Amino acid sequence: DFRRADIALGGQGAPLLPAFHAEIFRSSSENRAVVNLGGIANVTLLPKNVISPIRGFDTGPGNGLMDNWVMQCWQKPYDNGGAIAKSGKVIPHLLHSCLADVFFSKPPPKSTGRDYFHLDWLNQLIETSEYKQEDILATLLSLTAHTVSNALQPYQAETQRLFRCGGGAYNETLAQTIAHLMPHIQVETSEEHGVPPEWIEGCGFAWLAYRRLLQLNGNLPAVTGAKQSAILGT
Repeated sequence: DFRRADIALGGQGAPLLPAFHAEIFRSSSENRAVVNLGGIANVTLLPKNVISPIRGFDTGPGNGLMDNWVMQCWQKPYDNGGAIAKSGKVIPHLLHSCLADVFFSKPPPKSTGRDYFHLDWLNQLIETSEYKQEDILATLLSLTAHTVSNALQPYQAETQRLFRCGGGAYNETLAQTIAHLMPHIQVETSEEHGVPPEWIEGCGFAWLAYRRLLQLNGNLPAVTGAKQSAILGT
């Protein structure tokens, strides 16, 4: 129950892992960022200047919309490696409509969830039944990539290295699209830094539990919007 204490202090209770990301990924020699590609995507900004605050926030859909669309259209839990999306073509008008959602223009701190970005949200934006299913999937993948890129530009444009983690780290088409949008950034998985992408979240919550047992604060007010730091968990 890590979120409740942060929410009681006026925070959003999410994202909670930027403090852990800083613990294992921050460097004094380069500006780094971490993108967690779960159902919802979130970024953590890790400036090399230790005086600068760590920032983190949800960027929008991660795998959630894509997984739901793949299940609806192909009865598969996810698009393995992004192969289906790679076979499609981005629909510019649909991508523009998705990017026009008010969430993307909100300044951080901000968080969202599957209760906001779901298939009903998508269906309201699809204006014709003539779109190919794989083209819609390619557009959803592009949406995730663009919102990650758009999140980094205004808040840490000088990012030098981006670590991918979460299940979406294994979507090669998504990884290539993110890298294409940010050619000046070295994009790699967290595994290249010693921790497999699917372990990051579990390790992060274990780290929060460790902080709880030691009576140490676990949240970052600059990330969640809470009035102050707090010991998280019960």
